Amino acid sequence: QPLGIPIGVIGEVMQRDNILREDLKAKGVEVRFHPFLKGADLNFFCQRGQIDVGLSGDMPTIILAAECHIVIAGLAKQGFSEVVAKKDMQITELKGKRIGYPPNSNAHYALLVALSSVGLKEPDVRMIPLDVNQMQEALHNGKIDAFSAWEPITTLARTKYKDFVVIHRALNESFMYFSRAMLNRHPDIAHHIMASMLRAVGWMKKSENNLLEASRLAIETGRPLLGWRADLTADQIADITNRDLLDLIRVPAIPEKDFMVDGPLRKEFEFLKITGNIPDSAKWEKVAASLDRTIIREVVSKAEKYRIYEFDYELGGAKK
Repeated sequence: QPLGIPIGVIGEVMQRDNILREDLKAKGVEVRFHPFLKGADLNFFCQRGQIDVGLSGDMPTIILAAECHIVIAGLAKQGFSEVVAKKDMQITELKGKRIGYPPNSNAHYALLVALSSVGLKEPDVRMIPLDVNQMQEALHNGKIDAFSAWEPITTLARTKYKDFVVIHRALNESFMYFSRAMLNRHPDIAHHIMASMLRAVGWMKKSENNLLEASRLAIETGRPLLGWRADLTADQIADITNRDLLDLIRVPAIPEKDFMVDGPLRKEFEFLKITGNIPDSAKWEKVAASLDRTIIREVVSKAEKYRIYEFDYELGGAKK
């Protein structure tokens, strides 16, 4: 998802990774990358066996893990969903107000948690389902009084409309996952793909120019998906990527808290069951069993074999 920052910049770097292409070519495999606007769209093709590896947000990843057989192997983001209004206000002031939200997303979940924290329930507000690319104009034109979304949508909105204010934040995550079928057939290929993700993170950490180049590519790929001009700058994308990934971690392994029975992923899982996006019969144990840190540990432990500290990218017609 190019506009799912920072997974967008990770994907842009990975798809230009000459080392990945060489390693897979030696095994008779070609890698192809496909951009999507939404995690739900990505899930559609994953469920049909047409995509083997995904970079996606926590909610669609949990839905996929509950319904299909995947292995969630790497952390691609620790950021925030944000509630945005036209003026600074308390969450209690949202009572009776119209609030835009992308249904069944981490932003939807964050909004309901925010309301609950001040004693409000969903019927106490007017919930307006919207796509993320409709949020900022709906708020600006007075069709809604606030909206809940994620980066970079919230930064994009506040850049365009200076009176917009973030009034609440809630943590969210994004992940890299593999289909279990692909992993069982070709575990070596999964290891090379994970190595490419580690290289991408390392390359962006190496210099600000590298990160800015990846950010520019994410903007170029993501703009057609939105259907309107994305006014984000590469500097803004880079800032979000630093804040939500590069400055937080050395190795993008899944955090220990995500494995906990009362951890954040379990709470999101229960929310998705309540909203009917996961069947009542679905078990948390299946989702928990899909969380895996062995792949990333194996790759890091054999850094020389997987060349995670070597960089060879085809960018702008030149190798970097």
